[in-house]
Amino acid sequence: MTTLSVLLLFSLINSVISSKFDPATHRGWHLVNDKKCGIRTQLRVIGGQDVTIGEFPWVVEFSVTKTKENITGFCTGAIISDQFVITAAHCQPEVPYTSKIIVGNVDRNQDPDCDAETNICAPPMKEYEVDKFFHPDYVHFPNGRDIALVKIHDKFEFNDFVSPICLEHGELISKDYTGSDAEFAGWGLLKIDPVTNESSAHTTMQKITLPVQNKSGCAHSIDFILLSSDIEHDKDSFICAGGTAGEYIFPGDSGGVLAVAETVGDDIPRFYGLGVAAMCSEVPSIADVFTKISYYMEWIMDTIANESKI
Repeated sequence: MTTLSVLLLFSLINSVISSKFDPATHRGWHLVNDKKCGIRTQLRVIGGQDVTIGEFPWVVEFSVTKTKENITGFCTGAIISDQFVITAAHCQPEVPYTSKIIVGNVDRNQDPDCDAETNICAPPMKEYEVDKFFHPDYVHFPNGRDIALVKIHDKFEFNDFVSPICLEHGELISKDYTGSDAEFAGWGLLKIDPVTNESSAHTTMQKITLPVQNKSGCAHSIDFILLSSDIEHDKDSFICAGGTAGEYIFPGDSGGVLAVAETVGDDIPRFYGLGVAAMCSEVPSIADVFTKISYYMEWIMDTIANESKI
């Protein structure tokens, strides 16, 4: 390859990287990435996969109700500002269904959540009425663009047990996370007993560590899960993680956020959201598929700014 060719290739790569939208330049940037974002308050380290209070303070639960009827389902999401939560669009059905956000909940059988070893308790959980904002190109599951923002009618009160996850910005937007250990938490995580092959859900929020897959592995997972679909997908709009036998993300975890710990400059380590759970595989060796948050960052920031009237 000639020197000129190398320079042209380098210029093209830089052009592609620099064309990625950096939310830190957006007029609404001050509304996200609060000083408490991505920080966990871990009172103690325990064995197993149960989440301790303060460990995933950005995780929220949605109760989805059909008008004048019982609750029909649950989904999860992640706080990204004092008014907005990011989740999957397919988790937010429209009229006659309504959604409420449940915040500050780790153990569904306990309110408030308390740590038995330290005798520390989180504030009681809260419920919020919401407005929903779907990506304009989302039509139905699984056509892709499976991302939504939900705005509460109040403001979250941030503390050690309720706080936002960080949004990627700067160099993180273009980072290749292949092989990185990402974390995911929710109540619907499916655990398979290797002896009996029986599955079970949980009343206490669970966590798993999932390796981020490379692009080819992710493309394979997307094609496998959507085998019967004739819809063309932009595979760059997804990120995949997992494929570990015996641990899967379950449909009840749809909308939850895949997170990775990163240190930017001289800052402390923080957790950043990489993807929103869109399609779970439940098949060994096939990774779970997440809608890539950075791919839709401009829409996210525009929506937050516009709805905040700035």
